[in-house]
Amino acid sequence: MPEGSIPCYTAGEEANEVLASTNISEEERKNFETVIAKLDEYFKVRNIIFKRACFNRRNQLPGESADTYIAELYCLVEHCRVREF
Repeated sequence: MPEGSIPCYTAGEEANEVLASTNISEEERKNFETVIAKLDEYFKVRNIIFKRACFNRRNQLPGESADTYIAELYCLVEHCRVREF
């Protein structure tokens, strides 16, 4: 097994596919901290997409006050990286 392949081998084939999409070099794959940083960066972006979907799908619940609904929208939008216009 090549040096530096333990983290990728342990994480599985899906991790290799994710890392390949980050354009990580073979040299960078040998550094555990770099691999973790690349994975964190990848999933942070994916999490933002998920948070935006949650925000966009949020509707006012039956019996929920307007104030509570708006407060919940403010909480959800904090994690969406939405720009002010």
